[in-house]
Amino acid sequence: MKQDGIFSLQVLAGFLAFVLALNPLALEAKWVFALICCLAVLLSYIKSWVNGLFLSMFSVFIFYSMNGLRTGELFFYLFSLPVLSVLADFSRKIRKDPETKNTDMEEREFVNKVVNSLMLDHDMLREIKTDTNSMSVRKVLSRNIESIMGIKHMLVYSIDPKKNGMLSSVFSHGDMHGQIKDEINQDIINDLLLKNISANSTGFISGADGLNAVIVPVFDENKLREITIAVREKEFREIDIYILEFFSEQVFIIMEKHALISKLKGNYEKIIQALAIAIDTKDHETHGHSMATMTYAIKLAEKLGLSEPEKEKIRYASLLHDIGKINISSSILNKPSSLTQEEFGIIMKHPAEGVDILNKLEIFDEILPIILYHHEHFDGKGYPSSLKGEEIPLGARICSIADAYSVMRSDRPYRKALTKEAAVNELKKCSGTQFDSKLVGKFLEIINEENGSAGGIQLN
Repeated sequence: MKQDGIFSLQVLAGFLAFVLALNPLALEAKWVFALICCLAVLLSYIKSWVNGLFLSMFSVFIFYSMNGLRTGELFFYLFSLPVLSVLADFSRKIRKDPETKNTDMEEREFVNKVVNSLMLDHDMLREIKTDTNSMSVRKVLSRNIESIMGIKHMLVYSIDPKKNGMLSSVFSHGDMHGQIKDEINQDIINDLLLKNISANSTGFISGADGLNAVIVPVFDENKLREITIAVREKEFREIDIYILEFFSEQVFIIMEKHALISKLKGNYEKIIQALAIAIDTKDHETHGHSMATMTYAIKLAEKLGLSEPEKEKIRYASLLHDIGKINISSSILNKPSSLTQEEFGIIMKHPAEGVDILNKLEIFDEILPIILYHHEHFDGKGYPSSLKGEEIPLGARICSIADAYSVMRSDRPYRKALTKEAAVNELKKCSGTQFDSKLVGKFLEIINEENGSAGGIQLN
């Protein structure tokens, strides 16, 4: 209704300005201009300077075309009218009635909250990527909600499958500990969802005089899974409830996906361990070799300060580095005498055979280069591709040293296990040719630490 009234006023002002511009009473130009200014200022004050300026310009040009104006007069009018319109509009803005001012403040607050929510959502996701355990995720949620809405206390309750219809507290943050029950019945909260309520009226919050609360549910497949409860002094408006609902659902989805990923990762590790056992069973003289290679490889990766994702790739690759030997006859793998050239040629195929086996599953894609190149030599005389220096992936260079040391320290069909000192001397001898000398140096530090003497064995 208010907008309709303003529109009618605009039409009326336009009609009056048009009549004035025609100047049916043959008034002097200055009086016509004065009346047009009055109309323009009035409309600018009620509506905006754009409306007033358009009305005045429209009138002046009609008057100019009908009656003619000197150039100086025309420019004076065209300069004065915009100034008057803007001043009138400015006056309107600084004299707004309280209701309009409150509306504008609420609109600005709404926009600020939405923008802040988006920014904090981005920060929250970035933090969660580095730490996805349940408590950490909820702490991030609580901190963000507190910064946006001034929350005094926040709680999260989850459905307890062991207790029918009961919700148990899984997270509580704020300064109202001891005033809120750890368990509540689902029936209590059914009529209290998604609206501002008195905190004391909930039935499970005590000593909360003058405080307001809101209960936000999280549903999964139409079943209630969690509720988030926020408490503060100010009432919760619709935008506050929406933001809390948005963050609560997002955190729940992240945690559900994390649980699923953790389960899949556990299954993935079991598959790798089963394959590693199958490898060691095939080559019974080196039983436990895969596990030993993995142990040394991870120690070297940690010594180098590699990231967790890189260490994880090295862990899995070193466990499966000899998977290709499954396709090689046991008579060759366990031969007590030296291998013929043909037999050694078959052995040399095992990195590529391993990749062929694992290539059928995408989950192994990231570890395939380590498996394929773990027999490359730093001087380019290894196999299968004669890669040289840092052309060889770092993970493969690490696995190569761990693999060689584990083999030297194990009994073989054609020889007994080397002593630790003999194995170390062999690594030093092959440093810079078969192995990356820098990595050998770091590996020897690990061996020294195992001996309890930092200077027991040194790289020459």
